[in-house]
Amino acid sequence: MDLKKYEEIFSRESEKYLDELDGALIEIEKDLLNQPLWGDIHGKIHSIKGMARALSMENSMEEWCKLFQEDPHKSCEESVQLLLDGTQILRTLVSEKGNIRLPDHLKQYDALTNRFSRGPGEPDEVKTDEVKPDEMKSVLARTIYAPKRIGHVCVEYALIEELLGYSQEIIQLEKRLPPMTREDVSSGVKVWFDHYMSVLKELYFRLTKLRLIPIDDFASLFRKTLRDLSKNYERKINFEVAGGDLQVDIALMDRLREPFIHILRNAIAHGIE
Repeated sequence: MDLKKYEEIFSRESEKYLDELDGALIEIEKDLLNQPLWGDIHGKIHSIKGMARALSMENSMEEWCKLFQEDPHKSCEESVQLLLDGTQILRTLVSEKGNIRLPDHLKQYDALTNRFSRGPGEPDEVKTDEVKPDEMKSVLARTIYAPKRIGHVCVEYALIEELLGYSQEIIQLEKRLPPMTREDVSSGVKVWFDHYMSVLKELYFRLTKLRLIPIDDFASLFRKTLRDLSKNYERKINFEVAGGDLQVDIALMDRLREPFIHILRNAIAHGIE
């Protein structure tokens, strides 16, 4: 059995759920009493189970969310922050196929597992070998300004059908060069070649559309980063996107990730100077 294929599917699906989980946790932070949203968060954590190392922490995270779903008043901003930290560790586990290689990440994983094993309102246990809150924050700070790259895009089924149609037409054209006399060769080949090139150009044009994504999708990559920046600088920010339906080339936007982060970080840290 080829497990690699299933690992890739699991990794892709887990990343999708983790992205949705980050977004839901950011939203619940603004409305802690939103019971349906807590139910949605609980369902998403349940859906990404399966990583052996994450199982104990993930079970505890799910229990916390179930508790908040039943009684939202038991939640608080600190609880949401812990769940976001847990999601970050789950993301590491997915990318490392269930292993934690960096000592700092392992310390944070152990600390979060220990914290989630207790109830949301229970006091922290004091342990000399346990990672301190400031140390936990420093581990996350290393990735705070680096939104992930765009790995997958959604494509309309109709576009895939168009591409398949053009591909089939090219294959058929190769077999349809008609028999011609010597006198007809020049004009006949030219007509055939012009048609062939026309189909190829249409195919290329449709292929370029596969690289287009809405600006809204690109902007969503920065939601978690912006939330972390606002906490880090202790600033309240409001992020709005104008023209979010506009389609842009994914390769171009990927090259603009770092400049965007630089601009956004400076805007939050310094404002308009």
